[in-house]
Amino acid sequence: MFEEHLSAAEACDAVLRDNLFGLELDERCTQIAAFALAMSAWTFPGAGHYRSLPSVHVACSGLAPGSSRDSWLNMAGENSRLRKGMDRLYSLFENAPSLGSLIDPSRVQAEVFSAGFEDLKPLLDAALHADMGAGDFDRAELAVAARGIADAAGILGRRFHLVVTNVPYLKRG
Repeated sequence: MFEEHLSAAEACDAVLRDNLFGLELDERCTQIAAFALAMSAWTFPGAGHYRSLPSVHVACSGLAPGSSRDSWLNMAGENSRLRKGMDRLYSLFENAPSLGSLIDPSRVQAEVFSAGFEDLKPLLDAALHADMGAGDFDRAELAVAARGIADAAGILGRRFHLVVTNVPYLKRG
C-alpha cells in the first residue's frame, strides 16, 4: 500500500491479481482456499468490505482428464498437431491425483508435429465456453476438467521468486 500508493482495496486486488498463486491436490480444499482469500480481501481493514474481486490464481493440481483419451483428443478436431499436443497433455495429467504439483507442463513443449501448452491453452479455454446443448453433461464435465487442468498447468508452468509448501508426508524427528 505504501510503496505503490494504493488504497487498501486496490492493494488487496493487486495482491490477488499479481502476487498469490496456489495449488492444492484436493478440489474441495481449492474451493476453500479461494473463499478464504476472498474473505481476507473483503475483511482487510479499510478495504471496503464486499466487492467484486479479480480472479484468484488457485487451482487444483490433482485433476485428471476424467474422460477417455478419445474424448480428450476430439477437442482438437482434425488438427493433427493439436491432437498430438492434447495427447501429450492427457498423458501428463492422467496421474495428477497422485502427482499433483510434481507435474511439469513445460514437458509439453511445441515441436514441429506437436502443439505445446501455449498452443493448447486457448483450445482448453474454448472447450469451457463452448455452447453446451441441454443435457450434454459429458461434454460439460469434460470442459470443466479441461479448464481446471489449464489453470493448474498455467500455474505449474510459471517460475516464481518464492515457493512455500507444506510437506504432508514428512514427520518431525
